[in-house]
Amino acid sequence: MAFGSTTRKYYHEFSSVEGTTYWWEIRERAFDNTNPSTPPTELVANTTGHCVTRWVSDGDDEFSPVMGSETTITFFDDSGDSVLTDLFAGDVDFHKDYALAITSSSGSVLHWIGYMEPVDINVSEGAKTIVLRAADGLGRLADYPYVSNDATGAPKEGRDRVTTIISEMLEKIEFGSGFYTACSYYPRKASSQLTSDNDPLYNIYADRKAFSIPDNGGSKGATPVSRLDALRAILMRFSLRIFHDGGKWHLYQPSLLYSATSFSRFEYDSAGSAVGGAEPLNKSTLSHSYTPTTEV
Repeated sequence: MAFGSTTRKYYHEFSSVEGTTYWWEIRERAFDNTNPSTPPTELVANTTGHCVTRWVSDGDDEFSPVMGSETTITFFDDSGDSVLTDLFAGDVDFHKDYALAITSSSGSVLHWIGYMEPVDINVSEGAKTIVLRAADGLGRLADYPYVSNDATGAPKEGRDRVTTIISEMLEKIEFGSGFYTACSYYPRKASSQLTSDNDPLYNIYADRKAFSIPDNGGSKGATPVSRLDALRAILMRFSLRIFHDGGKWHLYQPSLLYSATSFSRFEYDSAGSAVGGAEPLNKSTLSHSYTPTTEV
């Protein structure tokens, strides 16, 4: 896992309107804040709206299966340009070296993480205001074909559980985030029907060749599609939407959010293995409603 908590180089502590204490953290690849000579540095936010996260559907389709997220932070550089120089020292691959994380409990609980890019630098009466934005990484999957070997470009082959294939599509996002699934499509087994203690996506197998374009008798062989297109194909097949929140990926049918006050979901780690044990031990209930107070 890249960009773990020990790579926190800069941070700012703030409180939400509910009183919860959060940190936003700028993490640098391979940085080690456990070294006494390189402790993390606290920065000064410049406004009350210094940290904003938003979720946006892919393209203009409000029903898009892909809902990406991004976070923007704004802070002062009152270090005599040392922070500015450190972050922007001619690095054209900024997004490869830095990530932004939102945490609580002094950095031990991860709420959101994304790849960072510079947005703006303003100078006003000597004070430098730096604006940085980070994206959760879903868009990066468009740059990576769904292959078994990056060097040769050979398409992935073989059948496997849909949950395993989902983990393979997400593996190019380096944060090691696990994921939850919630799907109400239950196929019929040969001997019995799956129950609510079974995750359909874990019990359905898919052929990886389905995520490549056949050459129709030519000499080039099959052409793999991007991991984003392959992921989108699975999401559309099962009427799912993916988004990042709470340090995890969530793949849910939107109808479950609208038709009930709670639903069951199943948890997997970044490798696609069930968290907590085989089903139904990886099953939990998500409640997503509140009871309004009666107005007197």
